[in-house]
Amino acid sequence: MGMEKRDGAARVGKYREGMATGAGEWGGGTMVGREGEGDGTTVAGERYVYAVTIESGMWVGIVKLDLSLAVIDSNDCTVASRFYEPGWFGGEPFFVAREPNDPAADEDDGYLITYIHEENGEGAKFLVMDAKSPTLEIIATVKLPRRVPYGLHGIFVFESDLNKL
Repeated sequence: MGMEKRDGAARVGKYREGMATGAGEWGGGTMVGREGEGDGTTVAGERYVYAVTIESGMWVGIVKLDLSLAVIDSNDCTVASRFYEPGWFGGEPFFVAREPNDPAADEDDGYLITYIHEENGEGAKFLVMDAKSPTLEIIATVKLPRRVPYGLHGIFVFESDLNKL
């Protein structure tokens, strides 16, 4: 599954990249949900997806997609976005629930966290964003002593879960 920008609208769809040629193509129509069931959720049942935006192969920002809006072909499903300062590029965004044990909490009630770095400089930051905000408002920034390498994947673990080990 990927995101395509066509006529200013973000579309969720299947994207295939040829391993030998590197050429890619979009599958027909908008595909969301469970292999095309089109119910407006991911396989895990989530309504919201957080994805990176790419320019010239670099991750320049984050978008929040509402898959319930992507069910209708060519409907823009972007409900929030944050683009980094020019020359800054990011890593994979990760969602952390504000109250993970509250079944009544909204699915997007929490934080997006990621690393960004200055490509032609030495700056590096850890960002915490409000996942409900339409601008993915930055609510905390931590200056890092050095750059976090591309491709770092992470997982957020609550202290209560660590104490169970």
